[in-house]
Amino acid sequence: MRPQPYGKAVSGINVGECSEGVCDYVYCRNGGKCVAGSADSHLCLCPLGFTGTSCERDLDLSIPFFNSSRSSYSAYPSLTTKFLSFIEVEVVFRPAARNGVLLYTALRTDGTGDFLSLVLDHGFLEFRFDCGTGPAIIRSAEPVTMGEWHRVILSRTARDGIMTVDYNPPVSGTAEGGFSQMSFITPLYVGGVADYEEVAKYSGVYEPFHGDIQKIIINDSPMDLISSAIVGVNVANADHPCVGDPCVNGGLCVPDHDFYSCNCPLGYHGMDCEKAKVAVVVQSDDLLTYDRENPLAAPAPELKSPVTVPKFSGNSYMQYTGTQLMKRLSGNRNDFQIRIKTTTADGMVLWSGSLPMGRHRDFISIGLEGGAVVLRYNLGSGEAQLSSNTTINDGRWHKIRARRDGPNAVLILDDLDPVPGTSPGRLKQLNTNSGLFLGGMNNIVMDTGRHYTRGIVGCISHVTLATDYHIRLYEEATAGQNIVECS
Repeated sequence: MRPQPYGKAVSGINVGECSEGVCDYVYCRNGGKCVAGSADSHLCLCPLGFTGTSCERDLDLSIPFFNSSRSSYSAYPSLTTKFLSFIEVEVVFRPAARNGVLLYTALRTDGTGDFLSLVLDHGFLEFRFDCGTGPAIIRSAEPVTMGEWHRVILSRTARDGIMTVDYNPPVSGTAEGGFSQMSFITPLYVGGVADYEEVAKYSGVYEPFHGDIQKIIINDSPMDLISSAIVGVNVANADHPCVGDPCVNGGLCVPDHDFYSCNCPLGYHGMDCEKAKVAVVVQSDDLLTYDRENPLAAPAPELKSPVTVPKFSGNSYMQYTGTQLMKRLSGNRNDFQIRIKTTTADGMVLWSGSLPMGRHRDFISIGLEGGAVVLRYNLGSGEAQLSSNTTINDGRWHKIRARRDGPNAVLILDDLDPVPGTSPGRLKQLNTNSGLFLGGMNNIVMDTGRHYTRGIVGCISHVTLATDYHIRLYEEATAGQNIVECS
C-alpha cells in the first residue's frame, strides 16, 4: 500500500493509517514507544536493556538478537569523515531469515548521496556503497545457510569494493562515476534502521534483519555492541553460552561462533577463570620485604608471588601505574631493559603513551615486526623507528635494551651492535598518562593508533627502568588479564 519505490501505489489522496488509534490507551514502560503492529494491535518498541510486551522486564544484554517482526535495531555514533577513502568491516552473524539489513549508514536522509550497506537478499549477501555518483552492488556467489554462524569481511578502497564470505573466494565490484571518497552523517545502524522511508534509494534496505550479530570490527577496532549503542529498539539476547555468564571471578566472556573463551583478571585462570593463584608466605626470619613507596615502613613477611615469570597469549596484558614507575617514564630520558622469549613474529611487547592516541600524541613502544625488534617513539613532532638487524622469535631468551636521551635513541639486542636513531623536530620530552603496558593492551588497535593489532605470545622475565627500578612484574601490576606462569 505504500507509495513507490517502497510499495506499489502510484498516486492517492487523504489516505491514513487504519490502526492510528491503537496506542491511545497503551502505556509502554521504561521509555518504550507504542506503534501499530497491525490494523487492530499495538507493539511496544523497547529501549536497550528492557523486554516484554510492555517493556516491563530488565534484560542484561550480551550478544544482540534482532527480531524482524518487532522492528528491532541498534544505532551507534556516526562514522563521519574518518573513513573517506578506506574502510574494512568484519561482521560475524547468524541469520534466521533470508532478507534484512545488517549494516547501514549514509550521508543524507533524503534517499540521495553517499551510503554503505550490508543486506541479505533472498539469502545472498550484498555489499552496497555509493561515493555520490552511482552505486556498487557486490553480491555473494552463493546464499548463506540459515541458522549457522558466518563471517563476512567488507573492504572499500576509493571506488573499489571487495567482499569475502566465510572461506569462499572474494567477490569485487566498482562504484559508478568519478567520486572516490565517502562521508557519513547518519548513525551506523545495525540490524535495522529507525525509518525505512529515509534510506538511500539503491541501498537495498527494505526490512529488518532477523538473527544474531556477534561481532563487528571496523578497521581492526572491535565495536562494543552493547555499551557503544546510542539507541536500541527491541534487541534481545542470542542463544549463546556467553549469555549465561560462564566466566566467574570477574572474567569477561568472549564469544567465538558457538563457543567462547574467558579473559581472566589477574589472580585467576582456567577455562572459566575458576582457578585462583594464591600467594604463599615464605617462613624465614632472614627475608624482609621493602616498601618502595614508603621505605620507612615496618618490614612484613615476604610473599612468594603466584606468578614468577608471566606468560602472555596474544590477548594478555599487564599494566603498571605506580608513582615511582611513572616518574621514570615521562621526561627527557628513558632506559628500558627487558628479557623476553617468544615465538611471535609480530606483536606488542611494551607501550607507554598519552591517551587517547592521536597522530601527534607522545608514545614509546617496543614490539616485533617480522620477528625483528622495533623501537618506536614520538615526542610530539614526528615518529622515530629503530629496527634490529636480526629476529628473535625462536623461542629462546633474548635481552632487549632501549635508551633514549631527548630525540636520540639506541636499540641494543643481546650483545649485537647498537642501532641508533633520531626523532624529527625539536621536542625532547616524552609525556605519558597511561602508565606502562607489557605484552599487549585491552584495546590495542585503538590505543596504539593501529601500530599493533595484538600482543606477543611468549614470556617476559625481567623489566628494568632507568637502570635502578626493577619491576616486580606480578606484584606491582595494577591491571591485566590472561596471565599464567611461563613453562
